[in-house]
Amino acid sequence: MKHIGFDLPVEYTISIQGLIDSGLKEVIGRANILRVEEDGGNRTELQILVKDQSHLNGILNTFFDARYVILNMKVKQE
Repeated sequence: MKHIGFDLPVEYTISIQGLIDSGLKEVIGRANILRVEEDGGNRTELQILVKDQSHLNGILNTFFDARYVILNMKVKQE
């Protein structure tokens, strides 16, 4: 398992139910955003470099405030 520091950058893949609004993309910042179509509907995957745990908390709160469901979150293993 990769060691994750509280104040170190880490790349995450975050899977969100549905498609995110284009206005939300500006709030999130630089991220590789992928639209995934499945039998049960659409989801959005974001691959994003998170500066630290505070930044991650801000991203998660942004999705919470916009009423998006977070399906999955993974740390990129090198």
